[in-house]
Amino acid sequence: GFTNMGKSAFAIQLCYNALKNGNKVGYISMELTAGDIAERMIALSERFSTDELRTLGSITPDQLATLDSVANEMRELPLVVMDRPTWSVNEIRAEARRLKRKGCKLLVIDLLGKVSVDTKKQDSRARELELVAVHTKALAKELDIPILGCVQLNRQSVYDSQAELHHLKDSNGLAENADEVLILDRRNPKINDFKLFVKVRK
Repeated sequence: GFTNMGKSAFAIQLCYNALKNGNKVGYISMELTAGDIAERMIALSERFSTDELRTLGSITPDQLATLDSVANEMRELPLVVMDRPTWSVNEIRAEARRLKRKGCKLLVIDLLGKVSVDTKKQDSRARELELVAVHTKALAKELDIPILGCVQLNRQSVYDSQAELHHLKDSNGLAENADEVLILDRRNPKINDFKLFVKVRK
């Protein structure tokens, strides 16, 4: 999806569903902090909106007690959040193997386009991202778990009528190596509204 299209929100929703079904989830975030993710998880409980969570000074004592209860429920969910601004392929591989030994069933990488490759060779960014995609796919096969990578669309996708695979930012190798590609888009040629559409493009 393009910037602010809801990639992280979509990924967190998928994580929440997996967690509610008892699956352990690892979330590597280079965009949101652990606090941001916790806030969105609480909002998914449908007992508080994100707006209410951002204006805690105006909630009632009863709401505060409910919030405390919801927060305790969230602490029990088998979620491991690792929020650092930079990650390399090797660091992700090491963490993923550690999480797998502890029963992890799903790994999210947000954003995949920010992952660096541990190499001395000066490759182009497109080539680096292709290598990231290759290593990520190999890791998913090795650990036998799904890995969801959030990826930005390039600026041209805003001006074209429909967002497609060739709009993936910086590298066609991302689409080529992915098993599935879902594109988040608010535009629809037949309906002029602001609904978010999830388009399966691979």
